[in-house]
Amino acid sequence: MIIFIKTLGCRANRYESEKLANNLADSGHEIVSEPDNADVVIVNTCTVTHTADRKSRQEIYPWTEKKVIVFGCGPRVNPEQFDADLVAKEPSEVLEYLGKGSGGKIHDVFLTRSNLKIQDGCENFCTYCIIPFARGKCSSKPFSEVMTEARALNAKEIVLTGINIGNWKDSGMDFWDLMKVMLDKLDARIRISSIEPFIFNKNIKEVLTHPRFCKHLHICLQSGSKGVLKRMGRKYELEDFENLIKKIREIVPDIAITTDLIVGFPGETDAQHEESLQFLERVGFAKVHVFKYSRREGTPAAKVDEQVPYSVKVQRSREARELAEKMRQEYMTGFVGMTREVLFEHEKNGVWIGTTDNYLQVEMKSKRNLKNCLIWVRLGNVKKNGRVKGRVVS
Repeated sequence: MIIFIKTLGCRANRYESEKLANNLADSGHEIVSEPDNADVVIVNTCTVTHTADRKSRQEIYPWTEKKVIVFGCGPRVNPEQFDADLVAKEPSEVLEYLGKGSGGKIHDVFLTRSNLKIQDGCENFCTYCIIPFARGKCSSKPFSEVMTEARALNAKEIVLTGINIGNWKDSGMDFWDLMKVMLDKLDARIRISSIEPFIFNKNIKEVLTHPRFCKHLHICLQSGSKGVLKRMGRKYELEDFENLIKKIREIVPDIAITTDLIVGFPGETDAQHEESLQFLERVGFAKVHVFKYSRREGTPAAKVDEQVPYSVKVQRSREARELAEKMRQEYMTGFVGMTREVLFEHEKNGVWIGTTDNYLQVEMKSKRNLKNCLIWVRLGNVKKNGRVKGRVVS
């Protein structure tokens, strides 16, 4: 069959879609980059917010004349919301349903930076989060499997992903031990997708200063208000978070620190929202993903009476995004005139787009095929589309 896979949500989902695509191709199916000519549309769902649920359902509607399959986090939490030919919780169910084909092939579907899931599940049970119910208890991919899969990727950049990857452990090794081995043994730069702030230890300096470590850390904050953070059930204090960022920047001054922020958490006051914005500005993040609190049935936060009105959440989101964009511009403009190694991924109308180790998106005109090429580039002005203009260093 000819199959198109649509992926919503996090990098763990992207990894699972890539893995499923490879398995389907091995089973004799053809994986394409556009849905129009496909026989089957597979939707890998996300359920982190009610908006994610809605988007997952919306991906089904345009393709009702085709065979439609949904799988992933959405069906694990609420399978009844989906109307499809197959509603599956696990990729293995999809493979069994589609069976064997002939002449398997994957067209130019995925980007060159390769995702590698090393861990699944979360047991933090933050009061707003449905993911522990969707993903279950923490489990780690064995070290030998991680290394075998990483070598098989033959990638210029590997992005380590999972649900709570700092929780990875195997055979007496922790996450930072794994990072050190991968950086030393693999001929690829290594990027950490997202990590909690309370799992850092004394080994981080050796990791952060390694020449193949991507100088970018996405460290989850969620709120810059002490009171809100406590009600969220987060396991750290704001002072500890801020001190951690200072220590990291002492080791790598130009590192990109990015984060997540939830606005409109139940009971959040105007003063607490302002406190949160002030904390963001004081830390100075390179990028902030801003989310409006989404009520998820079955979580403690959903039962709280003091739900913030939607109009207030919209306003607070707008204010947070404006501050986030200001900080993003400040970080990016700090690299104008500098050189950085860029991994180019895809091209559009003669313009190649790639990513630096510190998570800047760069665009550069070239008649050459630069896909999967690591090239030293001099960084120019920041464009309105949020990318940095680049030119090859002679």
